[in-house]
Amino acid sequence: MFAFSLMMIGPFLGSQFVLDESAQFGNVAGLRTVTSADVQILPNLQNFDLYVSFDPQGLEKGVFDDTVSLSIFQRQKASYSGLYSIYNTSSDKSLEVNLELSDVMDIKQGSFAMVALALRTGNAVSLSADAQQGDTVITIDPVHMIVKDSDVLIGQDKVRVVAVSTEGRLVVTPLSKDYAKGTEVVYSPIMVSDTKIVIPTTSSVMIAPGESVFVDAFVWGVDSLVKQDQFVTVPLSITVKEVTP
Repeated sequence: MFAFSLMMIGPFLGSQFVLDESAQFGNVAGLRTVTSADVQILPNLQNFDLYVSFDPQGLEKGVFDDTVSLSIFQRQKASYSGLYSIYNTSSDKSLEVNLELSDVMDIKQGSFAMVALALRTGNAVSLSADAQQGDTVITIDPVHMIVKDSDVLIGQDKVRVVAVSTEGRLVVTPLSKDYAKGTEVVYSPIMVSDTKIVIPTTSSVMIAPGESVFVDAFVWGVDSLVKQDQFVTVPLSITVKEVTP
């Protein structure tokens, strides 16, 4: 039996593991193919060896494909922070990064409620004050990457951002539940429920030379999950393009 209330594994390339109980690439105008000389994509093999398996295929024509399997835990949310680290190693190129599902995902009902994967620059963003069901204004960390007209995930609640203030306040579509201070706010994630793919791709994130972006993943295990060694397998593509004037 695998049982514990909270587990954290130390940081690696901006990463941590927390267990909490509570399209085809082509030649497009303004975009150029990226090679391994321009970008470094690192699966987090050090921290997640007991909970995650990777099968990276390498970077080809600007696309890094991997089949990643994430552990599922009964009645718990598993947060895989810094699952991948993506570095712009070029000297003069601006890179556009996004995530997408590369294939049909095998969804096994009765194991997870939701899976989400997202890109993140800087620190993770969370609620800085409690939020109530029906609220349309939430307060988050003032430094973030969230923009107007994007989707964010609060718990398992997908909401639309209507407006963004400079003081860390977001105007959003109404929340369906109450959420405590500290609940993660995830920007524009891939979302898969136990019955269907809700959103198959993320919004793009720009990184300048020397900058980096991280991939975070979240899995909510269902109450009825019996076996403790279950995984959800995600066919993931990380697409990187050079943006030119």
